[in-house]
Amino acid sequence: MRLQALQVKDLTHVVEQLFLRDRGRRSFLVAVQGTGEAGLLRTQVGEFVVVPVGSEVELRRAMPPLDLDPGEAGALRRVFLVPWDRLPLDLSGRFAGHGRVQMLPRVSLLQTRLRVGEVDPRVLECPLAGYLMGREVEMDVSSMGRLTEQILWQEWLRVEWRTPGDLNAPELLVWAATDGGGGRFVAAMGAPEAAGVRAALMGFLRQQVGILGAVAWAAWERGRGAEVLAFGVLCEGLGATEDAGGQMLLKAAGRVMLGGADPKAVAEQLQGRVALAMATLERCDERAAGEVLRAAEAMVREHAVPGVRALLAGSPRLETSWNLRLEALGEALLAVVKRRDPAGLGAVSERMRDLVAHERMKKPDAAAVARQAEMGARLAAWLLERSDRRAVETPSSYAAVEALGSWYTREGGFLDWARRSARAAAGRSGRLGEAITAVLQEADEARRALDLRFARALVDWYAAGRPASAVVPIERAVDRFVVEFLKESEERRLLVLLVDGMAWAQAVELLESLGERATPWAPISWRSPVPPVLAAAPTLTNVSRTAFFAGKVMPAGQVHETGEDPRRWQKHAGLRKLLPGAVAPRLYLGGEGHLRDGSLDPRVREQIERHEERVVALVLNAIDESLKGEPQVEHAWTVESIRSLPDLLAAARTSKRAVVLASDHGHVAGDLQVKVERRGEEKGGGRWRPLDASGFDPDFEVALKSEGAWRPRGSDGVVLLADDQHSYHARRTWGDHGGATLAEVVAPLLMIGWEGMGRECAEPGSDEESALGIAALRRPRWWHLETEGASGASGRGRGSRAKSRTPAEGVMVLPGIVTEAGGKAREGAQAHVAGAHEGGAQAGGAHEKGASGRKSAAKGSPSASGHALSTETQALAKSEVFKALAGESKYREQVLAAVDYLASRGGLAPIRAFGDALGIAEWRVPQTVSRFAELLNADGEAVLGYDLKGGQVVLDLGRLRGGFGIARG
Repeated sequence: MRLQALQVKDLTHVVEQLFLRDRGRRSFLVAVQGTGEAGLLRTQVGEFVVVPVGSEVELRRAMPPLDLDPGEAGALRRVFLVPWDRLPLDLSGRFAGHGRVQMLPRVSLLQTRLRVGEVDPRVLECPLAGYLMGREVEMDVSSMGRLTEQILWQEWLRVEWRTPGDLNAPELLVWAATDGGGGRFVAAMGAPEAAGVRAALMGFLRQQVGILGAVAWAAWERGRGAEVLAFGVLCEGLGATEDAGGQMLLKAAGRVMLGGADPKAVAEQLQGRVALAMATLERCDERAAGEVLRAAEAMVREHAVPGVRALLAGSPRLETSWNLRLEALGEALLAVVKRRDPAGLGAVSERMRDLVAHERMKKPDAAAVARQAEMGARLAAWLLERSDRRAVETPSSYAAVEALGSWYTREGGFLDWARRSARAAAGRSGRLGEAITAVLQEADEARRALDLRFARALVDWYAAGRPASAVVPIERAVDRFVVEFLKESEERRLLVLLVDGMAWAQAVELLESLGERATPWAPISWRSPVPPVLAAAPTLTNVSRTAFFAGKVMPAGQVHETGEDPRRWQKHAGLRKLLPGAVAPRLYLGGEGHLRDGSLDPRVREQIERHEERVVALVLNAIDESLKGEPQVEHAWTVESIRSLPDLLAAARTSKRAVVLASDHGHVAGDLQVKVERRGEEKGGGRWRPLDASGFDPDFEVALKSEGAWRPRGSDGVVLLADDQHSYHARRTWGDHGGATLAEVVAPLLMIGWEGMGRECAEPGSDEESALGIAALRRPRWWHLETEGASGASGRGRGSRAKSRTPAEGVMVLPGIVTEAGGKAREGAQAHVAGAHEGGAQAGGAHEKGASGRKSAAKGSPSASGHALSTETQALAKSEVFKALAGESKYREQVLAAVDYLASRGGLAPIRAFGDALGIAEWRVPQTVSRFAELLNADGEAVLGYDLKGGQVVLDLGRLRGGFGIARG
């Protein structure tokens, strides 16, 4: 019989059980059957010396002498480990426990080892129980109550082999992919005492986790645990395909790695578990997650033929799938460009949603590619829309200045933002790069034609004396906006922030960021829309910025130092007239208003917060300084990009100041320009030169000789570059200015405030509250891939019988950008002042005016967006149920407009598209939809709702028709 190897805890248990029941014993000699190590045993009844003996002779030699006095005998404590079940008769009387050899049965031994009170009898039949009784283990299942075979396995695996406490498939896959102890397990199971343990373990894993458990364990033993999860990634991509090629790929990939298991059975068990496993792995070990993906890609390269590779497009995480989705998006985009078919934008949107659903989007590089692709799609939508062609022109030689200037303030910033952002993807290989290159080439040429048209009209505008009926020359901007704003109320305060060199592309990007703050900022309703402000030519800081602060055109032939701008500001005629006897208005230049680290000087903040100062001005040089850098460096212009801007906004709010966010001139991107030889003398800048006898090239230059245009001393005028594709400098920079393009001449100027400004600064219901209320940032409809004739999110236009889809299918979300399928065009969906909605904010966040600024109409008249209401929406308006719910609600017409818009899109619209169409600020959409839902959600039916996770508004068309008795249109 093999003796049981006893541990300290086993002997402690025996001794304590023996003596704690009878503390009056005189003998403290104990005999226990088993083997073990000599040593000292500390128990609750004292310390015992452990003495292993192998024969009767050894026992007799180790026994204490018989002639010890009672005191000494009582203090002597020994635990003898003996190989018998009985003691010699002459010695047994000296041992405690009636002279018997103490023995631990298997149940008791397990109870002692695992510190458990009750043991299921079936545990004793498990090979693992016998294995553990011969080993030193640190398991403690005392909290489990009753020890079962399942608990025994799980606790041993957790303690000895570091498996997850909850032994489920996803957790086991992660463990097998990251733990490197398989070789140690194999060695341990090779020992004679471990006979039968591994086979029993495999049976337990199959019962607990399925065949996947045994496969993952066997692969872990071989050090190939990550390959099982990689195989799962492959299966995830193929799904439940019955394609013969797909099945062959699974068999080939799993032939060795699965150890003979049926690949199809393993694939079935992996479905739904791989996503959980990969999410856990990415969270705890990103490096290991990358190794799994690389292993999966290796399987694809080794075993997949071209026809089968296409089946992997559905994989949510394979690099192969990501590339296939990029190619599909490129194909869809190329189709739109070649066929000029607006309906194709629906397919582009679908491909964009596929792309953004991929797990690669978590990586910054992939997210950047997706944003570039999205911008390319927007450019394609603009090429189809070409809203600039609808700009109304007056019968004058300079009409293009007014018409295109107004269009550019509404849409040009978005267009140029998209052009610059998409350009990085044009160099990509494959169909996407080809598509974006094609889109950009056409968009660039279209923009060049607009610039040339604008620049040539600008010459005529100067010749006509720079009339200010539809545009505002920059020297009149302060009078037109700052002075007039302050003049209307003594309580008004202003902070003027001149962001040197800011073009409309950066202005709209900043507006996006302003609207995403905890307290949103946006253009105020005062005199909205703001007409275009035109920079002074040439568009240089010392020409145009000086004119802004001086309030007059600076004399030609002189060099005007920008360091004198604070003095010019103090002498501004309009401000001096407005503030007679007051402290001269303060202007802080960039270096004066900031500390060395770029943060706002506390003294300037204190000045802004002083109520006595009606107007404070500050120059911010962040954008202008960035223009000198390399074009390869991409800049994201958010509120946080300009370090002092958050503090400036906070100070303005503290002192209840509106903010004028202005620029002295814009700039053109430097990444498109090529050097052109300068005619005449080597004077001037990268975008302008003095006019001399050499003349100018009308293909890309214009000449200004009129009064009002600055020119250097001794020159008849200036020659300005009229497109963004030429430069007089050889070195490319991030941007440059001085020319006559829309991006350089049309200078952003926005009157902005914070959400709640009207309520905080004026009496409720007053005109002042309305004037200071902020409005929605409105983006052009093509920004949402909506153009005339484009299909809706459902893939069909207005009145289609397309079924509505689930929220998850209807939205694509990027960091800071929402893209969706294009919907039926809306005539009134044009933006004002970079998209700012005209009119003040109304209670509840909705506007009484519709998206076109006109009153929403009822009962078959035009909707808020300018379209006639659809037949279904007219039926809703006439429904007795709707009449009972809506009654005289002030939201009635807006609800009809919302239903009309959502129905045209198959019942789904991302928050920004919905807000733009209805003239509702993005941050107000959830609250507004809740108010609208009160007029639609009859009998507890969720007809209209807001999907917070997906970021979209959802209209259930089936419930709408059923609840209000509307026949399908």
